[in-house]
Amino acid sequence: MSYSYTIRELELSINSVCNLRCRECGFFTPNQPKASMTDDIIGEHLNSLKILEKEKIEILSLAILGGEPTLTSLYLEKAACTFSKLGNIKNIEVVSNGLYPQGLTLNTLKSINKLSISVYIKDEVFIYAWKNFVIKNAPNVKLEFRIEKLWDKTTGNYFVPKDRAQTFYKECWYKMHCATLERSRLFICSRAAKMQNDFDGLLLTDNTKSSDIINYLTRDECLSSCQTCVPSMKLGKVQGGHQPNTISIQAMMNTAIDYLNSYS
Repeated sequence: MSYSYTIRELELSINSVCNLRCRECGFFTPNQPKASMTDDIIGEHLNSLKILEKEKIEILSLAILGGEPTLTSLYLEKAACTFSKLGNIKNIEVVSNGLYPQGLTLNTLKSINKLSISVYIKDEVFIYAWKNFVIKNAPNVKLEFRIEKLWDKTTGNYFVPKDRAQTFYKECWYKMHCATLERSRLFICSRAAKMQNDFDGLLLTDNTKSSDIINYLTRDECLSSCQTCVPSMKLGKVQGGHQPNTISIQAMMNTAIDYLNSYS
């Protein structure tokens, strides 16, 4: 099939719940907004993806996120199994913190191509357990670990003039890395989506044409959200995955290791 445009990576969230409370979370957990306008989050995402398919927009990789997607196991399975049937999506990836492997069903694993796990405390036993689990249960899945050491500061009420925001936009990592689908809208920037700046997204309807999508994704002018983009302001780094004292990542890792080993 000949496509009118290719999106390198498209992200979507299937929930807004997480088992962590990371300092400077880029998704603003625990205050992450709903990723859908209706209660049927998978159906709503599917409708948007079908519009992209109809308009011959190719998606090289569809990344399924949360919150933490494994915490809503049935949603995750339905999303992976349903979205994998769309012809314009070439690969499906699940992005997880790896701390709740119980939420990854065999049906989910059969429907995805890649599993990316963000590791906040480097633990070789945890990594080894995941490798064994995937080899045994999902040899078709590419497993990747993201060692999260430092993050850009993401929160705060800051504002820059439009000319500086335009520079942010031109050099934007988010824009170059991926697009985001939330609340039936396509966003150039995941931060705009997670800030619920829906005016900066493109609403996908039955009347949306490929030219609308391409013009939006290749626009030269910055978004309004760029003027409040804290990561682009380079205000410092924080420890990745830093938790309040009430949450122990290591304890969660130990529980996950026990589960993974029991199925390896």
